Amino acid sequence: MTVAWLLLALAVAPPGCGSSDADGPSGSTSDGSGAAAAGGGPGHGGAAGAGAGASVPEECTALAGAICARLDECSPASITLPYGTVETCQAREARRCASALAIADSGYSLGKAVACAAAYQAATCDGVVTAVAADCAPGGGARGVAEPCASPDQCESGRCAPAAATGAGGGGGGVAEPPTGCGVCAPRAAVSESCADDAAACAPATACVAGVCVALATFGTSCATGQPCDLGLVCDGSICVPGGAAGAACSAMAPCDPGAWLGCVAAACAAPVWAEGGQPCAAAVEGDPVPVCIASSHCGGGAICVAAAEDGAACGGAPGVSCYPPAICSGGFCTLPDVMQCD
Repeated sequence: MTVAWLLLALAVAPPGCGSSDADGPSGSTSDGSGAAAAGGGPGHGGAAGAGAGASVPEECTALAGAICARLDECSPASITLPYGTVETCQAREARRCASALAIADSGYSLGKAVACAAAYQAATCDGVVTAVAADCAPGGGARGVAEPCASPDQCESGRCAPAAATGAGGGGGGVAEPPTGCGVCAPRAAVSESCADDAAACAPATACVAGVCVALATFGTSCATGQPCDLGLVCDGSICVPGGAAGAACSAMAPCDPGAWLGCVAAACAAPVWAEGGQPCAAAVEGDPVPVCIASSHCGGGAICVAAAEDGAACGGAPGVSCYPPAICSGGFCTLPDVMQCD
């Protein structure tokens, strides 16, 4: 599964570094099941068109429970930003697993789901991403480098890179077609290999630092040379340790817990202000914390969180409407990978 690598990026980005591509859920109509909103386009309308009618194996349900429980314990922002609630996380991660099983040329299997669930259950918060890397990394698919893909599980390398953007009109001056959401299988870069031209190329449990892929550091190991710490850990100047809890004293050398999205405000760790779809994402009073959009929404025009769309509903467009993971905006509609046409 790919969730750990996506959520790592969400959880370790410093609070206040621009708007999140994540949104607001308790007020959302999503039940997390993948049910589509009315008005889906051709080939995407309704639950069946979006792939939501596919059955979810019990192994996928168990995997989703293990992932979301561990992330909620170790990095609650990894739940809040993309999903909003643990329940939505569980439903969407189960759907991700089912989609990975159903997609053409997939290297995913029920055995992988079981092994990944066990890895999450056994992992501690001292280095959860590193602990699950071997059993949960995508890959093993039938498609080689440069072949089209909708999911990393289709690629032998485990990486489905975004296709090169052609720009409005494709250089011909016409109206650009809605993005398909399809990508191409791309190679992974291992530790010590270059990522200078593609920072996203590094393998799971590694990160691109100064143009080179380096392994994530776990609890108690050195981060003195700029080596990034694992999920929920911070570098206190030389060693990876848990970040400060809400109310704890903080400084540049004593960071707050990134897994809870805490920021250092007036030398004390402070919790963020979360905003759901339709709520303001600008500070009401100058100097107040800037609200962070949650559950896959993002801060749009008028400083209002733009809620994510349901499976099968319209996405993209001027407001930049996003989709709930694992759905992808394909041809202007939120579509699950297993029903995308990326051949």
